[in-house]
Amino acid sequence: GAPAARAVLVLPVTDIRATIRAAVGRDMIAEALAGRIQRDDPVDIMGFPMSGAFVLEALDSQVTTLASSRDDLVRTPAPVTCIAARSDAWIDPRDVASAVDADSTRHRLVLLDQCDHDTFSFAFLRELGEAIEQALGRADAPAPDMPPPTVSRMMAALARDRRVFKSAFNTG
Repeated sequence: GAPAARAVLVLPVTDIRATIRAAVGRDMIAEALAGRIQRDDPVDIMGFPMSGAFVLEALDSQVTTLASSRDDLVRTPAPVTCIAARSDAWIDPRDVASAVDADSTRHRLVLLDQCDHDTFSFAFLRELGEAIEQALGRADAPAPDMPPPTVSRMMAALARDRRVFKSAFNTG
């Protein structure tokens, strides 16, 4: 398909290794590098049962570090707005800022106060919706009527968004 004109990344994980360590309390990347996680091993990431393939594929794709996120943003031809949380316990907003700074002439950072990866309140949804509308240049658009998110809908959306992002920007 045609390249995307712009993108909005919500609570982007810019350092998978640090995020998994913060969320799970283990350095699964180090464990995989040391051979202690195999492709078919069961792993639990934030309450979601997965296989070791998740960690190994992140390593194989070379998307486990802040440097790889910075490189991806530099190679992305369209402007990207990253919406991050000031107080996210899993994603350091300074890492997101660093990734955006890799090409700050095209990309920008929006920091939100009432959100993080552990809180999905209506205040979060309202603030997030406003930030997305502004990032897309539609600050006066009416707020959509949205049901509260469920974990399964969010995980499905994250998987879909990643596929779309990779396809739209040919980032591999």
